[in-house]
Amino acid sequence: MEIAADTTLLVDLWRCRKRPQRLAEAREKCAGHTVLLPWMTRAEFLRGAFHQGCPEAQTESFLSAFQHVAFTDGQVSRYARVWADLAKAGQVVDFPDLWIAAIALDRGCPVITRNGRHFNRVPGLQVIEYTLA
Repeated sequence: MEIAADTTLLVDLWRCRKRPQRLAEAREKCAGHTVLLPWMTRAEFLRGAFHQGCPEAQTESFLSAFQHVAFTDGQVSRYARVWADLAKAGQVVDFPDLWIAAIALDRGCPVITRNGRHFNRVPGLQVIEYTLA
C-alpha cells in the first residue's frame, strides 16, 4: 500500500536522523508501505533546506529514499474540485497541504502527518497522524 508523506514527516526524519528513536511511531505507521513523495512535499522540503543552507547533494540523497510523484492533470482537477467544495463550505486549507491531499486522493492513499488538523477537513482523505517521542 502507498502512503503520501506530508512535509512534516520529511522535516522530522531529517531533523531526527541522529535520534531515530524519536520517530518510532511514524516509522511503525510507514512500515510495509511505499512512502510517496508528492512533488509539493519535495518542493516545501527543499525550500526549507535551501533556506537553511543544507548541502544540495545531502538533501537529494535523503530524498532518494522515497518514491517521487510527479505533477499530473488528474491532480490538478482533484485539487480544483476539492478547493471549490471547501470554499463553498466556508473552509480554507493551506494550498501546499491541499495539493498534498489532492495527490493522495488521486492515488487513493492516506497522508501521514504530524499535523492532522491541516488535512482533516478534506472529504474522503484518510489521515494517519503520528507524534514525536
